[in-house]
Amino acid sequence: MTYNVLDYGAVADGATLNTAAIQAAIDDCSSQGGGMVRIPAGRFVTGTIWLKSHVNLHLEQGAELIASTDLADYNDNEAYPQNFWSREEQWNGKHLIIAHEVTDVSITGQGVINGSGDAFFDDPHPIFYYCWDEGIQVARDKVNLRPGQLICFIESSHIQVENITIRNSPCWCCFFHGCDYVQVRGIKVFNGHTAGNSDGIDIDSSSHVTVSDCIIDTGDDAIAVRCCPTKLKNNTKVCEYVTITNCVCSAYSAGVRIGVGNGLLRYLTISDMVFSHAACLINLGLSYNNNSASNLEHISISNIRADYTNSVIRIGGNRGTLRDMTVENLVANATAGSCLVAPEKGFARDLTFRNIKIHYKNKYAPEEMTDAILKERKSILFHVKGVPDLEIQNLKVTVEPGEEDSWQGRVVVEDCPDARLQDVR
Repeated sequence: MTYNVLDYGAVADGATLNTAAIQAAIDDCSSQGGGMVRIPAGRFVTGTIWLKSHVNLHLEQGAELIASTDLADYNDNEAYPQNFWSREEQWNGKHLIIAHEVTDVSITGQGVINGSGDAFFDDPHPIFYYCWDEGIQVARDKVNLRPGQLICFIESSHIQVENITIRNSPCWCCFFHGCDYVQVRGIKVFNGHTAGNSDGIDIDSSSHVTVSDCIIDTGDDAIAVRCCPTKLKNNTKVCEYVTITNCVCSAYSAGVRIGVGNGLLRYLTISDMVFSHAACLINLGLSYNNNSASNLEHISISNIRADYTNSVIRIGGNRGTLRDMTVENLVANATAGSCLVAPEKGFARDLTFRNIKIHYKNKYAPEEMTDAILKERKSILFHVKGVPDLEIQNLKVTVEPGEEDSWQGRVVVEDCPDARLQDVR
């Protein structure tokens, strides 16, 4: 069965609030056993809508679902027990689309979901740092903050998100928390380069997930794979069996962030990716803060191209563990060194780097090199320390002519028992 929101009183004038009409169509569709809820061509303003089991929310070509700019039109922060927000990062627990503990749900079509982020962001603040080197925006309203994740799937299963375009999100775009059997394919994300926390896709404590054929151009992480099950009803959930492939991305924080949380993340494969911009291409966030420790294992990263990044790969934090990771067939232009320095014994082991080419070129004039930039840049191009069972094969690093003296070391491997190095240039 197909349910057209126009039949429920929706008005496509870009001004009328259509929350009740769209929700009524979704509720009817689900209660009758499921089907498609059509958003036809036109501009439909809405507040929070709840996606129900067996419903395909389909945005036709020319359709635009526009997030209300009035926070009163959104869910309460306490709307469901797994919800969370961040006053530190200045976003609240309000969302545009919520799929909470449902099954067999999808969002498809050639239409657009517009998060109305411009209404909630303040002006860009200059940072002049490797992340957000064009500045960063957070909440304009410092009391009520800005909406959180735009589209949320919470402890749900059998999910599809295909072909839609997401624009102007005030926070993370697509968030999968504690979900199973997820397919994201062919979506496009376009957010401002200064939009803080505007991640493209966040996969957290979810399993059997595929992400493919996406285009993401955003002001924060392009894709984040996290392991933070604390708020879930099933707080033992593991993030596992995740594949990300064939995407083209631009990010002003991490190209791919792996980690964040107090949980286990394993069996992750990332392949055939192109990045035009990334502050850090691969960010291994073992401990995002002093209260978290991620355990990462069985990770494969291959066939990666980056036209511009600052640091190709780095470990963030001083807690957690990293086991059995392979990075191979990677080519990048970079400005800052890669740093895989284990803060203590047992932190990381069994890492393999194979067929890696990195060319280093400073993007800043000498007078622009602040202390913060110099610290981030590091003094070694590729530094690995304290990693047993390290293997490096065919690693080539080159430096722009005339900049050789600005680095203290090219490739430095130290305190790595049983290290195997071959063809390191």
